[in-house]
Amino acid sequence: MNNLSNNKVSIVTVTIENENNAPESCRDEILEKVLQTYGTKDIILFPAGFYSSPAEETKVVDNVSKLLAKTGSETVVCLGIDICEKYKKNVQFAIAINKSGIVAKGQKFYPAKAEKDRTVTAKSFDGKERFFECKGKRFYLAVCYDVFGIRKRRIANPGVDAILNPVHFFNKKGEGAGFVFFIRYGFGGASLHWNCPVFGAAVFLGRKVPPKWQTSFLCKNKIENLQSIKYSDNGLKPDKQDCNISTACEKAVCRLYSI
Repeated sequence: MNNLSNNKVSIVTVTIENENNAPESCRDEILEKVLQTYGTKDIILFPAGFYSSPAEETKVVDNVSKLLAKTGSETVVCLGIDICEKYKKNVQFAIAINKSGIVAKGQKFYPAKAEKDRTVTAKSFDGKERFFECKGKRFYLAVCYDVFGIRKRRIANPGVDAILNPVHFFNKKGEGAGFVFFIRYGFGGASLHWNCPVFGAAVFLGRKVPPKWQTSFLCKNKIENLQSIKYSDNGLKPDKQDCNISTACEKAVCRLYSI
């Protein structure tokens, strides 16, 4: 990591288990329940596309800020919004919100192959930085496949201590990109390239969260060939066992870390 600050930052990753393809209307409830449980922690990371069309950014920001203001919490909530009505086009971005409003915002800059013709890409977005600081450490918002773009585009570390990577979703086994590939070459590759931890959150559609799903990666070994990276190269573990928070529609699998 890059910053020598001794202040520990607590980070909660929230993986959503959506076995029955529950509607997005369930998200407000699960957001509120997670904040009730972890409202004293520094950063809470939810998946990409946590809200999507017809999501209205202002309403999302106001809702999160009000929930945090109720307790006076200094927590920063990071989540993804897709196809926001404000922009009238297909946009995928991550946003970091505290009780006062937006603290950082970053648009997806490295889309998957299938998205290249329909996703607007940009390095800066809406006049907002994609960085924010917490207890002397600097955090970077990377949306879904952006973690692959960090390494593939050979982007130099701009002085950050950790990457926050909201990921969209994983389908049933055999459908689409697998989560093991994402952990090893996405999380692991970005961690190796920038020498910092990566934290991720995603939705598992039509399936339970697999036991091997990892929501963080800090490459502890010097690896010359990325193809050889494996789970055992991850030097970062959760502080506690998973905490499951359920609603009638979905379940949040929460993991707590400190760096």
